[in-house]
Amino acid sequence: MTHELDAIRLNLINMITHQLRTPLNVIYGSRSVLTEELATVSGETTQMMLDLLKAGAQQMKRIVDRMPYMAQITEGHLERLLSTDRVYTNLNTVIETVYAEHNDTTLHSDIQVILDLDEEVGLVRGIEKFIKFVVSELLDNAVNASRPGQ
Repeated sequence: MTHELDAIRLNLINMITHQLRTPLNVIYGSRSVLTEELATVSGETTQMMLDLLKAGAQQMKRIVDRMPYMAQITEGHLERLLSTDRVYTNLNTVIETVYAEHNDTTLHSDIQVILDLDEEVGLVRGIEKFIKFVVSELLDNAVNASRPGQ
């Protein structure tokens, strides 16, 4: 069992490291270009670079926000939480909250997410922070896998 846990932790660390490289490269690259070329770069290009910096920072924040959940899952805390922290939560309210947060920080301004909730969906029993985490991941994946016009 210890060997399996070590393998899970190693995979988690590798995944986190890999996921952090892309936004870090965007942040450093855009910052470097802006610093060196700001005086000679057009306003449109400068805005695009600033948007990339913002997108990279937002992606980093989401990755960092995910880490505690992933650690709890791999360390076995999830079973303990399921036995003590499950409450009834209005699923539509959770989805609306996550949607509003993502709508403010969407990375793809050319992709429109339309929220169409079933009013008959009511309470679900679970750990609210994990439900929010799952909804957030689903929304991120939907936006990242979509092309404009889809």
